[in-house]
Amino acid sequence: MFAAWKCANGHRGNRPFGEGDVVKTGEWGDTCTVPRGEGEAAFDCKKQQALFLPTMNRGAVARATLYILTAYPGAMDSRRFPRASLAWLVRMASEEPVVLWERHRNAVGHAHQGNRNPFVDHPDWALRLSFSAGFAA
Repeated sequence: MFAAWKCANGHRGNRPFGEGDVVKTGEWGDTCTVPRGEGEAAFDCKKQQALFLPTMNRGAVARATLYILTAYPGAMDSRRFPRASLAWLVRMASEEPVVLWERHRNAVGHAHQGNRNPFVDHPDWALRLSFSAGFAA
C-alpha cells in the first residue's frame, strides 16, 4: 500500500488495524490491543491477533485497505483479520478527511495505471458497501 521505513513496518508487524478495549503489556514492555468483546484475561497476545492503532493517516490507511478488499477479491485471510478491524476501517475511511497528498497520489495512480481508489473520491461509499467478497476462507 505505502512505502515505509523498516522500523515502521517492524513496529506494526502483521497486526490488523483497529481499536480495542484493553491494552495489555507483555513481558518485554510491548503492548497489544485486545479486540472489543474479548476479555483481557482470556486474550493471549502471543497466540491471538492483537490490533494496531496508528497515530497518523488513519483515514488514508483505511481507504487504501478497503480499496484492496474491493479491487482484489479474496485478498485478505478472514482468520487473520478480525471483524472489529473491518468496522474500524469503515469508520475511519468515512470520518477522517481526505488530505491533499492522498488526492494527489490517487490522481498520479490514475495517470499511470488507469484506476482510482473510489474511497478517496467518495469516502462515504465505505458505509454503503459490503466488503465480504474481499475475504478468503
